[in-house]
Amino acid sequence: MADAVHVPVPEEVIIERTRALLGEYSGGGASVAIDIMQDLREEFGNSAVGEHQKAVRKAVDDHFTRTAKGVSEAPAAARKRDDPPATAEPAAKKKAKTTASASAQAQAGGDTCRVEISREIFASTQFYNGKKLLSIRKHFQKDGQWFPTKKGISLTAEQWETFCGVSAEVAACLRGGRDFGPVDLSRSKKVKVETYKGRCLASIREYYQKNGEGEWLPTQKGVSLGLDQWAKLEENMGVLTGSMAKA
Repeated sequence: MADAVHVPVPEEVIIERTRALLGEYSGGGASVAIDIMQDLREEFGNSAVGEHQKAVRKAVDDHFTRTAKGVSEAPAAARKRDDPPATAEPAAKKKAKTTASASAQAQAGGDTCRVEISREIFASTQFYNGKKLLSIRKHFQKDGQWFPTKKGISLTAEQWETFCGVSAEVAACLRGGRDFGPVDLSRSKKVKVETYKGRCLASIREYYQKNGEGEWLPTQKGVSLGLDQWAKLEENMGVLTGSMAKA
């Protein structure tokens, strides 16, 4: 499966992401370090983070040492998540081009396309081992380019068709703040609406059974979308479906 591919991640990318995540936490101590490590594992995978574990721990320790002394983190690292790159288009111009962007990307990519669901989440079609897949995935930015993380899911054409079939009901439940599902997209992939930390989210995720039986439990392979993100995905379902139909 596409989700299982291990892609080596440079240490500097891991450290930059660590610093960006540190900007979201207050306080310090072992609990924050553990949370940071968990966030990194969800995005890059256990193997990638394990290779750079010592460097990550040092970056966390250095951050809290500077914080205790009243020294701020480097500005570039602190603003990486929210600030647009220097070459970004003005917000008004970017918004005006949003509707056309999906079809433009579909044409530019030939048999594949990519659409922006939110700042860090993209839906894209791609080939893997000769099979067309649709990926909904969180990305990170490095040197002006977007790279996929392990935080997402890939769907076959049949799974995507089932997904589109329940999209209206999912949207209604997101608007109404109601739980929904889970609906099976395959034996182990499901979509559901649930409330998490006060937010109503649509979760598209892989599940597993302990010892191959009993209750299905969620894995880290998946992505959660809010109402605005879901609406953006729905807006581009036609383009994505058209791309999936191109073998």
